[in-house]
Amino acid sequence: MFQYLVRRILWAIVLFLTITVVSYVIFFIIPADPAKLACGQRASPSCIRNASEHLGLDNFCANIDEALERARGCWPETPT
Repeated sequence: MFQYLVRRILWAIVLFLTITVVSYVIFFIIPADPAKLACGQRASPSCIRNASEHLGLDNFCANIDEALERARGCWPETPT
């Protein structure tokens, strides 16, 4: 029974990480530019650049690192 629970929990963690990575990849592969959509059809390049920075679209890896840091903060530290 214990092995069953451990296996289920491990698969839940793997599933969560997989869904997180896939959703990030899909978000950045979609051909539509969210910054351009936020600024409108007749947006200037500076507006698009500012919206991209504000939405955090300019650095893909930093967004994943930031999300993982926030997730780590939710768990209590294990005593050593």
